[in-house]
Amino acid sequence: MKKNILVLADSLAPFLPPNFRITAYRGAHFEDLNTILERDPIPDQIQVLLLLIGLNDRNGDEGTLPNIIIRLTQLLRICHHSRRFLIFTIPHLVSQPLITYYGANMVNDFITDIFQDSSSLIKLPSDFEAVCFRPNDFSHYDSSTAQAFSAHIIQAVNHLN
Repeated sequence: MKKNILVLADSLAPFLPPNFRITAYRGAHFEDLNTILERDPIPDQIQVLLLLIGLNDRNGDEGTLPNIIIRLTQLLRICHHSRRFLIFTIPHLVSQPLITYYGANMVNDFITDIFQDSSSLIKLPSDFEAVCFRPNDFSHYDSSTAQAFSAHIIQAVNHLN
């Protein structure tokens, strides 16, 4: 049985199968995702939500980001309790500046802390490194990275049974 899957992502939504519905928001942050889930109804036939977001939160406020992510868990539990969801950690970009590296760690640590007790957290392998689309562009990764990321996403969805 094919699941009806909705991907909520920033503009870096990877190459995914055509049966995945993809809604990508350029420059999206976790707070934007919360607004979308609060405001916009998800069609009833959607069984699985994939949350691919966080890269734009690397420079976020470490004081407020945990609360924003906790709000996301509340929205998922209250408004979308009948659906499965998967949330993915964000990749590190090769040769990224230290501040960006630490920001990615911060986002991944918060995601892990908040979702660690659920079966919804999907951590990218520790050796997974994203390659920049252009030199010194630490906000976009290349197509080979997107394909590798997509393989992890598809594998996680296939294990949802």
